[in-house]
Amino acid sequence: MSRTIVLMYHAIYANAAERQEIDAEDRPYAVSLDDFRAQLDLLPRQGRVVPALAATHAAAGETSVMLTFDDGHASNFRYAYPELRQRGWSGTFFVTSGFIGRRRGFCSWEQLHAMAHDGMTIGGHGRTHRFLDGLSAPELAQELELSRDEIGGHIGLPVDSMSFPGGRYNLRVARACSAAGYRHLFSSRAGSIDPAYSHPTQPLPRLAIRTTTTPQQLAALLSPGSPELQRAARMDRIKQLARTVLGSRCYHLLYRRLAS
Repeated sequence: MSRTIVLMYHAIYANAAERQEIDAEDRPYAVSLDDFRAQLDLLPRQGRVVPALAATHAAAGETSVMLTFDDGHASNFRYAYPELRQRGWSGTFFVTSGFIGRRRGFCSWEQLHAMAHDGMTIGGHGRTHRFLDGLSAPELAQELELSRDEIGGHIGLPVDSMSFPGGRYNLRVARACSAAGYRHLFSSRAGSIDPAYSHPTQPLPRLAIRTTTTPQQLAALLSPGSPELQRAARMDRIKQLARTVLGSRCYHLLYRRLAS
């Protein structure tokens, strides 16, 4: 059976000083450069790395892997982009437009423009990184449309892919994204893409790569019939339940306390 798995990365660091510069709540998802390289090196043994969503329908019996990066951290340009380019691959970089060129430690518009015109895909990740499921309809439309227009204006290309900040979404958010012109929506829920995927308001699952994810663990997650992938999906459902019970705000406060 064919399947496509989307990997979700965030910041990458080369040494302890760079790791320390990453915000504390983002460090659980920051990956060392050595681990990142080792993970990329094993991917061809696990499946075929695909360049964009148009290639997500894997051939029969094949595993396809898509690489995505959230937020727009400067390390995406410094480390991820050269590593992908060296291997002849491309990735999708979801950026929070309000951070670009304004927030220390994040990419510049010039860097994103260069990446976009060298085979990388630049997608939306909101304008302020606010959780979309808690916004009013006017706030939601503004968050989606201003980000789309700002990114597209700077890179000179249309923006039609979206990753939900914090993984927070509901059907109302998915429909608003579709109305704003985002054709492909990416969640943070663990799993592989259903081969029958076709609907633009059906968010795609991804596997979050954490600072503790070893190359061996990643290989196990990508293996056909992986019990590790099933376990990750179960843990994700437990987190979703906790988020529902606690509420988005309380859940995030708890997460920040545990991450610090």
